[in-house]
Amino acid sequence: MVKPPALPPAPDDDTAMTVALFRYIENPEACCRKLTMFGGTLAGGKKIDGDKFVCLDAEHAPPPGACLVYSVGISNEWSFDRQMTSYGCELHCFDPSMKSYNRHVTEFGARFYKIGLSGRTEVRPNGWHMMTLTDIRQKLGHSERDIHYLKVDIEGSEWSWLENDPQSLRGVHQLGMEVHMTLKPASLRRHYAVFRAIQQEGFALVHVNANRVYGRQSKLPGVQDKVSSLYELVWVRVK
Repeated sequence: MVKPPALPPAPDDDTAMTVALFRYIENPEACCRKLTMFGGTLAGGKKIDGDKFVCLDAEHAPPPGACLVYSVGISNEWSFDRQMTSYGCELHCFDPSMKSYNRHVTEFGARFYKIGLSGRTEVRPNGWHMMTLTDIRQKLGHSERDIHYLKVDIEGSEWSWLENDPQSLRGVHQLGMEVHMTLKPASLRRHYAVFRAIQQEGFALVHVNANRVYGRQSKLPGVQDKVSSLYELVWVRVK
């Protein structure tokens, strides 16, 4: 896979920055020939939620029987995790919000931790244990292991994590993340910087879709089509 052109620094003008940001989001930089849906449940009629796409091209596919997958943000929706376990991966799942779930190992063999992903390792006033990905990997003894797929759906905390701990993506092969965007210039500029950091860590965007349940509802200055504040994005490592 050819390394795509670098995402340039954000333009100073807010409208130009917004246009550049959504041009990046809406136009994947690279092609995955075998993009495959894992998981997903019916929600709101026939719309699918909870799924993630995984690139199964030979150079990117998690190796069955030898793959490590982190799934961050569960909210009692296990379909992705079940299918990745059936595929042959070692699953580690994280969610501090599931207070009533007390199993350390699920019935299908994944390990579960009441830990959340954030830009700081701390215990919050609500009792949630939050950690950086760097600290999670160290805690689990995975600092020297590759993560073949990292699934992230953490309701907006992704920005803090990636702003403060982008180096934790080293050793990650694929990143599938739902991004929760605030459609104001200051926030969009923050989002732009994070996407640029992901690219600088060696990733190319290969898949995008607006969240199927939420859809595209917003019109922004300079951007021709309506956009979403929730996108499902997939990156693969190209360097």
